[in-house]
Amino acid sequence: MLIFLLVQRFIISFEYYPSSDDWFLYYGRSVAPESEQFLDLVTRPLAGLADRFLLTPLADNMVIAEIILVIMLCAAGYFFCKAFRASGIACGTVFFISLIMAPVGFEGFYWLSASTRIIPSLFFIGASALSLSLFLDTRGKPYLILYILTGMGAVGFYEIFLPVYFLVSVFIVISRRKSWWLIIIPAALSCLIMAYYLVNGSNPEISDRASMIAPNNIIGHTIYALGEYETMLAHANAALTRDSFGDGIRVLLQNPFSAVIVLLIPAALAFMSDNSRKFKGRVNFYAGLLLAVAGMLLNMLIDYVRVPFRLSAPMLLGFAVLAELAAGRLFNKYVYKAFVFLMAFAFAACNIGELSLYHYNAVCDNEFADRVAALPEASNPQKITLICNTQRYWYNDRIQYYEYVKAATESYAPITGMVEYKTGAYDINNIMPLCPDAPMGIQNYDDDYVNFIYFDENNAAVHCSAQKVGDDYAITDENGNAIGSLTLQNDAYYYTNAE
Repeated sequence: MLIFLLVQRFIISFEYYPSSDDWFLYYGRSVAPESEQFLDLVTRPLAGLADRFLLTPLADNMVIAEIILVIMLCAAGYFFCKAFRASGIACGTVFFISLIMAPVGFEGFYWLSASTRIIPSLFFIGASALSLSLFLDTRGKPYLILYILTGMGAVGFYEIFLPVYFLVSVFIVISRRKSWWLIIIPAALSCLIMAYYLVNGSNPEISDRASMIAPNNIIGHTIYALGEYETMLAHANAALTRDSFGDGIRVLLQNPFSAVIVLLIPAALAFMSDNSRKFKGRVNFYAGLLLAVAGMLLNMLIDYVRVPFRLSAPMLLGFAVLAELAAGRLFNKYVYKAFVFLMAFAFAACNIGELSLYHYNAVCDNEFADRVAALPEASNPQKITLICNTQRYWYNDRIQYYEYVKAATESYAPITGMVEYKTGAYDINNIMPLCPDAPMGIQNYDDDYVNFIYFDENNAAVHCSAQKVGDDYAITDENGNAIGSLTLQNDAYYYTNAE
């Protein structure tokens, strides 16, 4: 399975394709002096440590980070299989494939800005579950210590996994019908991390995302939140799977050797697989359902609900249990093997198709950033550089859903991080892309501290200037030709192209 995932990750080329937040989280930071590199311990403490001391130093070799994360993801699947089987929960090949290869989870498992939170969470929850299971079976104190330590890792990367972590521990303890006091450990660790967030609640990073729903709006809010999840899991996921499968097949046709591997490994998985009829259906159904609900519980309690593709990852554990249960109950041994082959191949093709989208996005981002980095103005720490008429949020015309494979031109932070990384100038001022398809408010506009740049149809840089017209500004090139305008709306300026 590890080889299978690595082939899917590097079938196009042996490199990682950054997107959006990656550029300022890791690449832009990497050129800053040690004394000025940002360390965020407020929102997700262990993720902040990993960003600063593991990922940022790997900015020139992110392939290493990607390989480590793939290994951790496969290990997480193995840990869950071992712990769940010992607890009477169905875990076969369908479970494993559903957990680590579902196309809807690719964003959360590939995009470093998300995968560096999600995969370690799954890894430590799985390791915690296996440690707990081994302790209950052997009473070995090292397993108890490991259960506590891995539990600390489980709560320190991504808070949305807290209910999943707690519920997994509860299932394992209940299955053994002994040592109920062990449930106190995940409960205590979850309470400690929540207390940590409350202490830092004044931080905007936490307060903006942790505003809880009003008690008098629980029903309406729940209906709305479920609708958002239904949109992501059904409609958006259907479009994603359809388009990415076609793209993946095209990539495989262009890489015959890799295509053979992508066919042979599912065949091997099918040959070695066996269904899980021996497990109790009712127990597995409720376990899978509760784990899926736990994966979205915290997000549903927040007043402002956002459900990007990566938030499917906490639910995949429950969906994987349900998928294994259904396949084990509905199929005999031979149909189960055929299903494993088709599922593994189809999911691999979808993941490769999604990878091709990240590749295309990275190529486009780099072409644009190279043009900006070549401008002397871009490295000026005194002035903001406004790039008129930039690309829209997405280079692709297919799935445009939250942060899914967004262009670096989505905001000032990614494109500024790219230019910092390419020029090695860590102290440049913000580079602001002005996109007419998605207007961006500019607060406190001051002509003395702004450079206007426009790239013409030949990608040549054209220097522009702004002339005040009432409350607004008209932007013209060096020959006086109209390029666009800044219009004052609600105390902020918004860019539009000249007609």
